[in-house]
Amino acid sequence: MIDPKHNVENKFVCNLCSRDMRVPFELFGKGQPPLSYPDGFVYGLLAEVSTGYFTYAREGYETDLKDGDNVRFKMCEPCLSTLFKTFQIPPEKESYF
Repeated sequence: MIDPKHNVENKFVCNLCSRDMRVPFELFGKGQPPLSYPDGFVYGLLAEVSTGYFTYAREGYETDLKDGDNVRFKMCEPCLSTLFKTFQIPPEKESYF
């Protein structure tokens, strides 16, 4: 499926900003990154989360999630960084470099 806004395959498009998440190999440097494809590598988050039993909305909040829902989404690194800044409790972060 092609994203009409940016004319790229939805497989590697950020769900939040709808930008292509692929980066050409020549911008990466030496070596091949672990999550790579013929036309580049993907940066960001490719995720699937599942709700458990007793999914509920706390008072003052609404949710479209139901028990046993699986949600698949993709977020580029800039959108992840923006999302993390909205957290009341910052996420734990480690670096492997």
